[in-house]
Amino acid sequence: MTRRELVCSVLLPVLSVPAYFFALVALRGPLEQWFLSETGPIELATAAFFLAAALGAVAHLRRNRASLPRAVRVLFGLFAAAALFVALEEVSYGQHLLGFECPRWFERHNHQGELNLHNMLGNRPSRRLRVLGSAAIPFVCIVLPFLHRRHPQAWRHAHWTWYLVPKWELVGLVVLAQLVTVPGRLPESLVGETRRLGELKEFYWSLAAWQYIRLMSQRVERARAAAAESSAAELLPLRAATSPGPRLAA
Repeated sequence: MTRRELVCSVLLPVLSVPAYFFALVALRGPLEQWFLSETGPIELATAAFFLAAALGAVAHLRRNRASLPRAVRVLFGLFAAAALFVALEEVSYGQHLLGFECPRWFERHNHQGELNLHNMLGNRPSRRLRVLGSAAIPFVCIVLPFLHRRHPQAWRHAHWTWYLVPKWELVGLVVLAQLVTVPGRLPESLVGETRRLGELKEFYWSLAAWQYIRLMSQRVERARAAAAESSAAELLPLRAATSPGPRLAA
């Protein structure tokens, strides 16, 4: 892991936890409402990183299509669709940002009166999606790397883990996402304000999704660049041997 990746994946997320609690204590009135609102920094950053992950997956498919097996392309296509869906759901398809009124049907049936699906049916889709995320993200970023750490073919070129499974780059970020909601289960007298820690967890998930697609894309692109350099190096002696020598003056 490079120093830049260490800062982005570990240091900044860890520092954001005390910063979040400090904001809960320090902000009051309209600033507090804005900080915790649907147009606050946590919600918008979550949507932005999920959108970046979706666009990154599409770019990965376009740039590296010839290097990816068909099944892998399908999985990254599904990843892009899922990340885009979550990004749009996070901002209620632009309802608050653009200021348009929620359709009456959603206003009656949505738990928060918003244009989205995850708050329907008394927030049941939202709860189930969080359970799914709490299982799927650690499975991909922690369990699979652990299970394959001694596999002889793991992370070798053309093996499925090379296309789809990170090594240990995202472990710190995913563990932080799993632990950040723990204070919410403790007495408020002990830990103070712990509101909307689930939203902070989703922010870390979005950051992990963005980092994941960056890692997978960089892995393929670096291999392509190395292969191109190797081919060029092999061609140099051949070109030198077949090139005509200097002509002698008559």
